Amino acid sequence: MSSIKHYVSFGLASFLFLAASSARADGLLVAPSKLAPAARTSLGKDIAGAKRDLAGVRAKVRDVQSVKPEVYKKRRNPIPEASLELKSLGKDALVPMLEALAFDASQPGLDAREREALVVGMLSAVGDIRDARSTPVLSAILDGETSATPAALAASIALGKACGPNEIKVLTAKSAEGSSVRAAAIQGLGECRTRESANALVAASKSASDTATQRAAVRGLGTLGSSWAWAAMGKADDQEAIDVRTLASDRLIEVFVKTAELRTDTSRAILKCDAPNALERVRSAKKGADAETVKALEGVERLLKKQAARR
Repeated sequence: MSSIKHYVSFGLASFLFLAASSARADGLLVAPSKLAPAARTSLGKDIAGAKRDLAGVRAKVRDVQSVKPEVYKKRRNPIPEASLELKSLGKDALVPMLEALAFDASQPGLDAREREALVVGMLSAVGDIRDARSTPVLSAILDGETSATPAALAASIALGKACGPNEIKVLTAKSAEGSSVRAAAIQGLGECRTRESANALVAASKSASDTATQRAAVRGLGTLGSSWAWAAMGKADDQEAIDVRTLASDRLIEVFVKTAELRTDTSRAILKCDAPNALERVRSAKKGADAETVKALEGVERLLKKQAARR
């Protein structure tokens, strides 16, 4: 969620993004015609079923209260935000949300900022459900975005959370050099904790040439290798977890040495991974490095020692 907030802008760029989305979409972000015929037909049947069997949940999805000014302006932090309300509706809200995103746009009276909050909130809620039926819609959203917009980032993260072969394939393709949503897709790969996703993310990191993409890769590697996240999955001691955390950490240490302007972000990501060999690799990286880099690596070494002492 913090990554999404990092990209959300309520200025002119956001207004233009949402206006463009509205102009080209039957849903909030895409039109049904952008889906493959089989996916469009299947989802259409699910939508018809939801209209019949889940009318109450559908009504709530189509009339989100927390993006209405008369509601959010009464809060201590008076900004529109939809994810908490939508997530509270549970899995039954999936199909109505996909309907709103790609078939029939809801709440046409919202302004640009409120509409953006609704879109990002829906994508965040869809991602938490982790249902393969969302993949065609999320993929179509990425196909339609021309930059790493808040919607592109939220859709990428949702795909990463689903983390199946189809989702990894989409994110890997979108993380390639030349993709307009590359930075967003890279962060999406970070949500998918598998060896395949780790290899794709490391490859993207190595080919990244601009600072924004490099920073996205650093954040993605930190998310992918997070020791806390692996522990939360009940896989802290699995060999896959150790291999992925080590792979991510090794690449982060390489970035730390080569890219001084990213060292704050990279240091945090290295600590998140807490790889078994991290201390050894940091010490090894000091050999042959310039004085400034050695001093920076010594700082990381101290942090890793403190972290180890707290275990």
